[in-house]
Amino acid sequence: MKRKTHLIMGAAAAVPVAITLSPVGAVASIWFGVAGGALPDYIDLRSEARRSLRHRGVSHSVFMIAFLCGFSWIVLDALSRSPIELLPVPVTYVTPWTIALGFGIGSHLLGDACTRAGIQPLLPLLRWQFWLLPRFLRGRSEGRLNALAIAISTIVLGFGIAGYMMSY
Repeated sequence: MKRKTHLIMGAAAAVPVAITLSPVGAVASIWFGVAGGALPDYIDLRSEARRSLRHRGVSHSVFMIAFLCGFSWIVLDALSRSPIELLPVPVTYVTPWTIALGFGIGSHLLGDACTRAGIQPLLPLLRWQFWLLPRFLRGRSEGRLNALAIAISTIVLGFGIAGYMMSY
């Protein structure tokens, strides 16, 4: 999948969390979904870790989801308890924002699992390869599969925003 596809998929994945929150919390939840959609590729393609990680390696594993969500929860929880309101985080948003991040990362992994290359979700423990779709439906990171993912994500995001706006 392409970068913008992962970003919009992350936003769409955060919609179920966002619709349960106030407007400020909902916008931040979508932001966390977008960030989660970008994180796996950022870690192994753009960060300093790229020197020791290969693309779609451990950064695309369920262990990375657990690590990043745990780290995010710890940071958000610490910010919510801090007497210094440098970045004020209401305590009621710590868990939803962490879940939105996890959903965004999960959307990234599921998107890559639809491609021909697939993912290895249990690295570094097992090198087991996983694909979400049967072989004849898998595609390259660009093309019809990418366009379909963008279309579905846009529809989910649009209906989520419309439903949210009508409930307010």
